[in-house]
Amino acid sequence: MEVYVFKTSVTKKQFKKVAMLLDKEEYISSWNLDFEDCDNILRVVSDENISNFVSELLKREKFYCEKLL
Repeated sequence: MEVYVFKTSVTKKQFKKVAMLLDKEEYISSWNLDFEDCDNILRVVSDENISNFVSELLKREKFYCEKLL
C-alpha cells in the first residue's frame, strides 16, 4: 500500500462531491481530506500508482490538485 498526498482546492462545502468521485474508484483503498491544513491536503491509499489518475479526476471537476512529494 502506498499513500499519495495532494494539495487541493477542495473546501468543506465540496466534500460530498469529491467523496462521490473517490468512493466509487475500486483502486482506492481509503482516502481523507485535511481541512485543518492550509493546503486542504488529500491523502489517498492504494496498491496502484494512481497519482496521475486522482489529479486528472479532480481537475476534470475544476478542482486544483497537485501531487506532493
